[in-house]
Amino acid sequence: MRQNKNFGIFKQYHDYSQVVGMKYSEFRENLNQGKIYPVYFFYGSEIYLIDEGLNLLLSRFVTANTASFNRDIFYGDDADGAHIINAALSVPMMAQYRVVVVKGFQRMAQSGKELILNYCRRPSPQTILVLLAEETDERRKIDLRKKYYSELKSFAQVIECKALYENQVSDFIRKFVHERSKSMQPRAVHLLQAKLGNSLRDLMNEVEKLVQFTRNKDEISEQDVEELVGIPRSFNIYELSDAIGEKKLEQGLFILRQMLEMGESPVYMVSSLTNHFLQLWRIRALKRQNVSDQDLTSQLHLPKFILDKKIKQAKNFSDQRIREILLLLQQADLNLKTSFQKPRLVMELLVFQIIQDNQPSVEKSAI
Repeated sequence: MRQNKNFGIFKQYHDYSQVVGMKYSEFRENLNQGKIYPVYFFYGSEIYLIDEGLNLLLSRFVTANTASFNRDIFYGDDADGAHIINAALSVPMMAQYRVVVVKGFQRMAQSGKELILNYCRRPSPQTILVLLAEETDERRKIDLRKKYYSELKSFAQVIECKALYENQVSDFIRKFVHERSKSMQPRAVHLLQAKLGNSLRDLMNEVEKLVQFTRNKDEISEQDVEELVGIPRSFNIYELSDAIGEKKLEQGLFILRQMLEMGESPVYMVSSLTNHFLQLWRIRALKRQNVSDQDLTSQLHLPKFILDKKIKQAKNFSDQRIREILLLLQQADLNLKTSFQKPRLVMELLVFQIIQDNQPSVEKSAI
């Protein structure tokens, strides 16, 4: 195959014995600086970032006029490894590069993966191969320590697209809006997150609508969010328990209010939350006894992905704090059954008291 004069770009930034993973922000920065790699491997649970990373590469290297010649998209469920390699070795037409994409790469047959790994050892200088692996649930987690992915890391530029923390999501929204020559009130950002959670795909879809909705204004307000963003679905006690266990106050209060408006019983909520915190207490006790996650799964009768969430939540509260919370739940149950306080006030105060906790984080995480 004819050597492409731009292969020097790849050689300059791609030492095959030194490749390590990078954050998504680093990938964008490198791309803006013209640092190009012959193989990219995007993986993680934040599907929006994976999609955006792919779109950035496609928009940079494939034009509308040449897409039919220089863009190939395969799907791991039914992709043939040999066909992918043939596409990657094909010469681009009327362009410097062709882009070959494999979506759902983790679902490819092992034989196909081995062919791709072999290609990555000596990739075409005229092709950008993009491998995508979406971690849609705990069963589809990518373990880079496994032999295949460990080898792939030696030849591909690995970009982890993990879910952002709540405060990072807020910053992401503000930056996204700023890039569209607008600003967004802090309370509007918080309300949007409370309504939709922290999925960037859901959030950015609604932000795009808000930008269009407020095209004659410089700022997106809380009222704009109220008017445009509807309640996407009904909430349940498990989502309320998770929001409280993860100490997300605004999200927890929002879910609580929606459940109350839908007619959910406050007494039932208190009972369910009591069971939830008793379970966190038990997890903390068993972890201190060095019980394995596998044994925890069988003892608590929980699927692995739910257990993983609860273990993380158990680290947010000390044993003493859980005892205090159980007393708060007991008092709330008594107030709901015997006092003249409005149920909504009792429940909102309860959620606030559980989440607003000033204990040192070291104490909470010691289990």
